[in-house]
Amino acid sequence: MPRAITLVVSLVLLLGLTSGAQAIIYNYTFTGSDSNGTASATMLLNVTGNTLSMTLENTSSTASGNYPSLVAIQLWDGPGVSVNRWSLGASQLQGDSLSNFVLSPPEYDRWRRDGGRFFTTNAQWGMFNPASAGVLPDYLFNYTDDGNFFTRATMLVLFNQSMEAFTFNPVVTMGFAGYPMPTLSLSGQGGPAASVPEPGTILLLGAGLLGLAAVRKKK
Repeated sequence: MPRAITLVVSLVLLLGLTSGAQAIIYNYTFTGSDSNGTASATMLLNVTGNTLSMTLENTSSTASGNYPSLVAIQLWDGPGVSVNRWSLGASQLQGDSLSNFVLSPPEYDRWRRDGGRFFTTNAQWGMFNPASAGVLPDYLFNYTDDGNFFTRATMLVLFNQSMEAFTFNPVVTMGFAGYPMPTLSLSGQGGPAASVPEPGTILLLGAGLLGLAAVRKKK
């Protein structure tokens, strides 16, 4: 009887894999240039069920005064989807040092979600390439308030529905220093890079295999 129970439990664990969450990884590289300069960024998206996590790097060149900041992120096209909660984190410049800071309501809301698809701010609070910290003009700093933000940026979005079936078409908008602020929307190249079992799914697989091995050994 115990052998039968072990076998049943093992099969249930293995069958649970079919409903286990899969992490769908997307890699994007963004590039673009116009009369204001050249900008680039990279983005990694990890989509698992109704959870989306993002890492975004501003990799723009800082040569010749070219220091664009990230001022808007569009993650997908099409019908609006319902967002339960979100947080956006970046590194904050305080004096000559960088510290982590979370940009999410209610703690901080200079970055805002607009129409369910964009996360936007203005140039003063955009996310700059850290390599440009020493050459940014004074008006882009505000030490008496909260300072500027520097990449890398990380975002976590929890939706009210699974996002694994959605097609992502992220667009990154850069703002170049100056008034009025010229902007450049960067087109991205990339797509799904892998479909990786989540740790919980791997544990299920391991437990199921161990159970089946134990039953076979007893036989």
